[in-house]
Amino acid sequence: MSENLMVGNVVKLKSGSEPMTIQGIENNQVLCAWFEGHIIQHETFAYSALKEYVRPLESKWWTLAKGGAKAISSLSKELHISNKNENVISQDKLVGFI
Repeated sequence: MSENLMVGNVVKLKSGSEPMTIQGIENNQVLCAWFEGHIIQHETFAYSALKEYVRPLESKWWTLAKGGAKAISSLSKELHISNKNENVISQDKLVGFI
């Protein structure tokens, strides 16, 4: 695995899972913690079964930074569609954010 995971990183199982926080790493085993409702869960996973978790909004802003105005226009339309009855972020605000 090329990722360099450390205690405190947020990860997911490669096969899919809730985001989990790494609490410890020993040999090839990673102790993770996550919440199910208000109850904290703990489990040990193989290092190779995990990948770094990227929050969806962060990945969109990274796309914006790489894609410029075309990406801003695309995300602006997407936000407008997905937030029909909620506050809509205008393209001007997106440009100001970057």
